[in-house]
Amino acid sequence: MSYYTHVEIAVIDGDLASDPHEQQVARVKPFIEKFRSMEHRDGFDGMYLDQIEEILAGKLVLMHGYSSQAEEFVRFLSECFPDTTFAARGMGEELDDLWRLRYVNGRKIAENPGRAFPSPQPEAGAPLFTRVPNASGKGWRSFIRPAYLRALLAAVILLVAAILVLS
Repeated sequence: MSYYTHVEIAVIDGDLASDPHEQQVARVKPFIEKFRSMEHRDGFDGMYLDQIEEILAGKLVLMHGYSSQAEEFVRFLSECFPDTTFAARGMGEELDDLWRLRYVNGRKIAENPGRAFPSPQPEAGAPLFTRVPNASGKGWRSFIRPAYLRALLAAVILLVAAILVLS
């Protein structure tokens, strides 16, 4: 997990969701001060709480802290507004550090953590060519693995584009 996390929080449904943005902010602000005064496991970035208007507007906000701290904040909001569903998603410093979650009544109802992308590379030591029997059952044919074929095609396209630009 990354320390610098971009976090977006959305009010999905419930009593708070039906309020206009300004009223949402006014209703949430007293709870922000309560959250700020609480003791937190890993500490918490107070600057993040100062951006509550942008957060409730659905903007992606940079938080100096781990995703567990953002989750703690969403859980807290969910406890304060029990009839409202909150969703949060975040993106860490690493390309595949993406997560999503939903809370209602202080309980997590959905989560999608972890790596967003499967590894596109074949396992170490996998051969470049795969030998398979041909359709007639007599003899073998070799096929290039799709990952290498895509990389080769991308390289050819970049080479042609470079030649066209330079000429």
